[in-house]
Amino acid sequence: MLPDSLTNTVNGKNIDELNIQVKNLIKSANKEELAKTYYTLASQYYNSGEYDKSLDNYELAYKTNDNLGLKKVNAGLADEMGTVYENLFRYTKAEELYNKSLLFYNESGDNKNAAILLQKLGDVNYASGNYIKAIDYYKKSLNEEKQLGITAYVSDKYNSIGVAYYQMGNYNEAIKNFQQSIKIAKEIGNNKECAMTLNNIGNINYEYNKYDNAIDYYTQSVTLKKQIDYKKGIAVSLHNLGNVYKKLSQYEKSLGYYRQSNEMAIETADKELISENYLSFSEVYSNLKNCSKSMDYYKLYATNKHLITRDASHEQFVETSWTGNESVETNKELIFLKTEMRRQQIFAKYESEKNTKEITLLNQENKIHRMELLKKEQKVRNQRIVIISSLISLIIVIFFASMFYRQYREKNRLISGLQNRMKK
Repeated sequence: MLPDSLTNTVNGKNIDELNIQVKNLIKSANKEELAKTYYTLASQYYNSGEYDKSLDNYELAYKTNDNLGLKKVNAGLADEMGTVYENLFRYTKAEELYNKSLLFYNESGDNKNAAILLQKLGDVNYASGNYIKAIDYYKKSLNEEKQLGITAYVSDKYNSIGVAYYQMGNYNEAIKNFQQSIKIAKEIGNNKECAMTLNNIGNINYEYNKYDNAIDYYTQSVTLKKQIDYKKGIAVSLHNLGNVYKKLSQYEKSLGYYRQSNEMAIETADKELISENYLSFSEVYSNLKNCSKSMDYYKLYATNKHLITRDASHEQFVETSWTGNESVETNKELIFLKTEMRRQQIFAKYESEKNTKEITLLNQENKIHRMELLKKEQKVRNQRIVIISSLISLIIVIFFASMFYRQYREKNRLISGLQNRMKK
């Protein structure tokens, strides 16, 4: 949240008018108004989908405020800029800006905002797969809130810590934090957090092959979510139930849960879950030997799989209060951009893997080719050795034959001479 000194700007001007105003203010001495105009331009560019220009103007606003010594204003601005970078998957830059904001709040003793920034730093590290750092930030945020006596988000923090441990495969620590989250959520009446954490405990039981327990926790989660009409969460737990019954080879039940999940996923426009349901349908129909339906659903999955960004090391969906700044999802242009970035990221990964495989294959082919050449060279050498050996043997045979022939002739000559002398 930005201070009023920055958000209280002149409204109603379009981008062209604001750019003209910037040029005029640069010539004047009113640098504070210039910073406000840069910020307004950043917001306008952001809303129009021109994110690079938006970020450029955020940076100019920040730099101008910095020259004016407006540290408190820049703390809020750095926080907002970090959120923009995070939404654009530029996590390193987001973390850098969140840390700038955090530094000010720590120096000024604003522990409440510091706790919020620590949570955001945990979220951005979780999103980028740095689970150990995420846990560290979540724990620091949790400690700040405990010291401040803030209880509203404590259960959320325990759930977030548990999810990070779950992604790391540390299920013992995950379950400890999930149980603590449920305990506190029940005490303060946070039914949504309680329902999400019940889903996550179901995941732990699933990982331990305790399928009856998993079903029980998922069912509890669905029941509580229905009470608060949390449809997106219901769809997630129904999908997870479908996975359990698929593991148990109860394919008809599995299909029933996937259908229910998909209906709600479509209703809530959860494209990621829809795509996963398509894959699950394909797998179940394959197990049922229904190749036609299996292929149809796999085609649907293949068409939509670029939408999947979650950690695929686990089959089950986890749930946290952090949703990647859902408010931004109202911006259709940004949704398109994020989807396109996901597609490009996966395409780049595919191309990288493809190139790696091609290089490996080429190396293998070269290796095989070299081996074939070596075999041919060895064969030629062997043939040469055989020919040379044959020639040497032939020469030796000829030599001994000629020698024996000379000896034979000499012997006949001597015998003939002896016979002639005896006749005389």
